[in-house]
Amino acid sequence: MFDTNAVSVLNGQGSAATSAEQLNEDFNNFLLLLTTQLQNQDPLEPMKTEEFTNQLVQFANVEQSIKQNTNLESLINLTSANTQVASLGYMGREIMAIGSTGVLKDGQMKFRYATAEIPSSLKINILNEAGQIVRTIEPTPTGDPTDYVWDGKNNEGIDQPDGLYKVEIVAMSDNETEIDVFTAVSGIVTGIQTSESTGKTLLSIGSLTVDSENVIGVNDGTTVTQVDTSENSETGTETGTETGTETGTETGTETGTETGTETGTETEE
Repeated sequence: MFDTNAVSVLNGQGSAATSAEQLNEDFNNFLLLLTTQLQNQDPLEPMKTEEFTNQLVQFANVEQSIKQNTNLESLINLTSANTQVASLGYMGREIMAIGSTGVLKDGQMKFRYATAEIPSSLKINILNEAGQIVRTIEPTPTGDPTDYVWDGKNNEGIDQPDGLYKVEIVAMSDNETEIDVFTAVSGIVTGIQTSESTGKTLLSIGSLTVDSENVIGVNDGTTVTQVDTSENSETGTETGTETGTETGTETGTETGTETGTETGTETEE
């Protein structure tokens, strides 16, 4: 059976069991002091019944609260364990999570960006861990979510070392106001852990840690890089129109000529 208390202890989290043990010890000390007090009280001025009852009620309330905390901890640990089990499906797979910090590995860092509206200008700055801009990219603005793969080179074409890099994107409108930009990063999950402070399940992508709640998808292995779709669309339209027109004209001419010739010959006979 899954021991949720073991999960709590292994993750360095406190347990209500410790509080219960402390309460039992304190309650025993209280009873010892109470009986000693009763044995040595002044017969002419005995302990008031109200005071005695209030102290017992206070201990009972504390004990009840600790029992409730114990049940809550069990539910939290069980939920955390279920989340961790569900997150095992991410191990070894490439995920996409909301965030602006990604991992450069083997000359590649994948990220996605989307703007609230179509900007008139767009600039992407990639910063190293020291906060220095190593690469500036000015792609063609589009209104659709765009996947981009940074090749790990700086503005001078020099390969940068593997590690964490931050993506900063500035999008401007026609009237020179800044547009909201949303970013997500991709990477292969290498580990799973639980946050000691929040109890949330965290996924490790190399040296990067992301909250499992920020995962928005699992990549299927197909990398979509940024392309200028306008050129592709024009080329495809022109090719399709020319091909269709030529084919249709040739087919119609040949068909009409052949049909007319055959009909005329048969009528003369």
